[in-house]
Order: sequence, then structure tokens, then C-alpha cells
Amino acid sequence: HAWPAHAAGSGGPPSPPELAQQWRLLSLLMRAILVVGLVAAAFGPAYSYLALLLVYSRRWADTEAAAALGLYSQYLVLLAANGSLESFVHSVANPRQLQRINMWLVGFAALHLGASVLAVRSGGAMGLLLADAANMAARIAYCLAFIARRFRGVGGFALRSMLPARWTLLALASTVLATGASRVLLLPESAGLWHWWQPGCGGGSSHSSCWAGLGPLAGLRWQARVVLHVLVGTGCLGVVAGVLLVCERDVLRELRKLRGSRGAQEVKKQA
Repeated sequence: HAWPAHAAGSGGPPSPPELAQQWRLLSLLMRAILVVGLVAAAFGPAYSYLALLLVYSRRWADTEAAAALGLYSQYLVLLAANGSLESFVHSVANPRQLQRINMWLVGFAALHLGASVLAVRSGGAMGLLLADAANMAARIAYCLAFIARRFRGVGGFALRSMLPARWTLLALASTVLATGASRVLLLPESAGLWHWWQPGCGGGSSHSSCWAGLGPLAGLRWQARVVLHVLVGTGCLGVVAGVLLVCERDVLRELRKLRGSRGAQEVKKQA
């Protein structure tokens, strides 16, 4: 809210300096939002089973709820990005643009409704999440097209600026691989992986015989495997945190400046 430009119907287009400041603020906010969302998406799938196990017991953890929760943690990235982008688009669009935007949103809603019905019938909760993700992706694409038209010609404009740094993305991708491999090797009972690995086996420490022939993992108790899996996640989280401190420090610094300047403006208004 309170973008540094003329709002819809204010009587004129924003000036080049206003557009440049607007783009700077939007890119900073999107980059910060995506960093938080991608961190959750990187760890969610590998640790959703343990989260359900600790909170709701094995009755829920051994169902498709674990896989659905892991997928939802990734869906949140699209949900957060779409919410922020649509908020910006609606706050700066003129009445004619808003009318066109609303027509597109009605179309997206109709397609989403039809896709959701088919997805639930074929894939249950997972199918519904995938339909929601496709809807969010389409709405994000429309917002990005609007933003590209609005800021075309602004110095330093590039949609890539809204993404985290390359080293941040590399660290998160490595985290997905490492925690995913840890989950498969240490907790194959999660989300049905146990039955794929060893047919006829189930979860829990009473099934250690199912680990015969798995090399260094043979004979490990269930509790030990959980501890090792958590340690892998803790190590990955430490690496990601270090990369964020180095590569995303400028975003944190700029957001602090913006927050400070906003606070000063509020004080002046109250005075």
C-alpha cells in the first residue's frame, strides 16, 4: 500500500522518478517475500511427515496428509507472490485497466473451478492443490505482464531483480536435494516410500528387519534415523542462513531504510 505514485484516477500518469522508486520498492518486497517462501518450500516436503507425526500421531502421518502438507508448503510460494503482485497491480491500475484485469480474473476463476472439480476426482487433495497452483501461476503471469508493460523503459528494470540472488537459489536447490535424499534413505516410511522400498514393511522401530541389505543404514533404530534426518535439516538450515546473510544483506538493509523513512513520515503526520 501507499506506493510512491499517482493512484488510479488521480489525474495523470506517474513521472519517471516515481516509476523508478515504485519499481525499486516492488522488487525489494518481492525478493524478500520469495526468500521466506522458498525457504519454507525447500524444507517443507522433507519434514512434513515428522511434523504430522509429532503433532497428530502416526494415524495422520501415515496418510496422504504428509504429502499434501509438503506440497502445500511449496504452494505457499505462489500464494504469497500472487497476493503481493495483485495488490500492487490493483493499487496502481487506472479504471480502464482495472476493468480489464477483473475480466481476466473472472476467466481465471471459471477455469479454476472446472479444473478443481476434475482434479479432486482424479487426485484428491493433491489434485486440488495442483489446480490451485496452476491458477496462481496464471494470475502471476498476468501480473508480471502488466508490470513489464508499466516499467518498460525504467532504468535498471528487469523481472529477474525480483528473484533472490543466484547463490541463494543454489543453496535452496541443494537443500531440496539433500533433505529429499535424507528422507528417502532415513525415513522411507514417510508418504508411502517404505512400501515402495520394501514391500510388506511398515513404519516404526519394530520394523528394523526391513533394513537388511541397506549397507551402513542396516540396523538403525527408528529414533536414530529421525535424529539423523533432523541433523541433516539443521545443517542445511545453517548453510542457507549463512548464504542469506551474505547474499541478501542488501535487501535487509534497504527494507530497514524504507521502514525507517516510513516511520519518520508517520511521526511528521502526527505532529
